Amino acid sequence: MQRETRPGLTLVELLVVIAIIGVLVGMLLPAVQSAREASRRLACANNLKQLALGAQSHVTANGAFPTNGWSWAWFGDPDRGADWRQPGGWVFNLLPYVDQMALYQIQAGKTGDDKWTAAAQLMQTLVPTMQCPSRRAGKLTKAGGSADARRAFPGKSPPAMVAKTDYAGNGGETINDGAWIQGCAAPSSWSPSYMGPPDYPSGVNSEAATFWTCGNRSMNGVMFAGSVISPAHIRDGLSSTYLCGEKYLNPDNYENAGSPGDNESMYIGDNADISRFVAQAPMQDTRGLETWYPFGAAHPVSFNMAFCDGSVRSIAYTISPTTHQRLGNRRDGQTIDIDTF
Repeated sequence: MQRETRPGLTLVELLVVIAIIGVLVGMLLPAVQSAREASRRLACANNLKQLALGAQSHVTANGAFPTNGWSWAWFGDPDRGADWRQPGGWVFNLLPYVDQMALYQIQAGKTGDDKWTAAAQLMQTLVPTMQCPSRRAGKLTKAGGSADARRAFPGKSPPAMVAKTDYAGNGGETINDGAWIQGCAAPSSWSPSYMGPPDYPSGVNSEAATFWTCGNRSMNGVMFAGSVISPAHIRDGLSSTYLCGEKYLNPDNYENAGSPGDNESMYIGDNADISRFVAQAPMQDTRGLETWYPFGAAHPVSFNMAFCDGSVRSIAYTISPTTHQRLGNRRDGQTIDIDTF
């Protein structure tokens, strides 16, 4: 009797096959990652599109783009209108126009501890449209201590984890932080002035009105402290002026309160958490590099920006600094052909 033998793989042949499979997987993985990032970038652009369309609806309803509130020491208040008298920033003021009216109204008519309870709930409420999926979508992250809304709610500390945004309003070329506006003298009772009014009445009296009016003349962006900017104020054209876009963030601080530009809830007033400036060049998120005034993103090559006409465009990090500044300045007379950069 002869036993029938069947050919098999030798150890060398098996190792060769495994090596080939490894090479193929290695070649395929970057393509898969690239496809996933392309999908995330598209979703991010769609978020900004929704925000830009919401801003158009805000203009229709109120005659101006969303105001950016008073400072990080203040908080959005549905009972305070939609102009310079509103202490909350553009994120809060846009809520009714991005299908979040119930969230916007959560504090309405409340006072004292009831209002604080509602505000704390708002601080912990995510809005998917406000987060880039390439960074940290769907996550509450650490708050930065007791600073958040301290003048809106004296003696109260924010929840440990709060909702933040990956997008920022266009503050223009001149960097400001809260109610510190270059060239405008804040009322003497505002001390320190960058925190804004010490109480609500001080933010809406005649001295305050003079200060906020000065700010609107001094600042050349679209959303900044006390801003009330209508389409007529955007002299360079709606299609050539940034409205809002992605903000730079050090990846080391994605989920903590380590950056001054990302340490508070997104429902506060004017601050680097919700405002960025074109005085600095845009940057891709970079580990170990902490700065909190430029635009930027987690995406490779480019970041997304919404324009005042409602359009959204991908802007290369290598954009000319001069062009970037012109796109952030609503009235410098230097219009940009949007198809040339």
